[in-house]
Amino acid sequence: MQKEPSDSHGKKAWIDQLPVSKTITAIETDSMGKGLDTLSVEYLKLDDQHRKRYSKKINWIDKEKTVRIDYFSPDGTLFFQEVYLTEDILFARFEAHS
Repeated sequence: MQKEPSDSHGKKAWIDQLPVSKTITAIETDSMGKGLDTLSVEYLKLDDQHRKRYSKKINWIDKEKTVRIDYFSPDGTLFFQEVYLTEDILFARFEAHS
């Protein structure tokens, strides 16, 4: 794989090319352990050194869906994040500038 760019837009595009390394599914129940409270699916992308570089987490809570997408630098620092109320309604965006 080619060398990772130094700018945040280049890093993001480089990370987008990585394959999904792991998928985590979680089911949470209410405090009584009876009712379904939260269902989530998280997709992780790891680099060649097994560092987490990308996370996309989809949560369903009380029939509401949120999507959070995080991009990480090699040292684990968050440099870009988007949170959606659905797949296509952007709620918040964070971008670190170097």
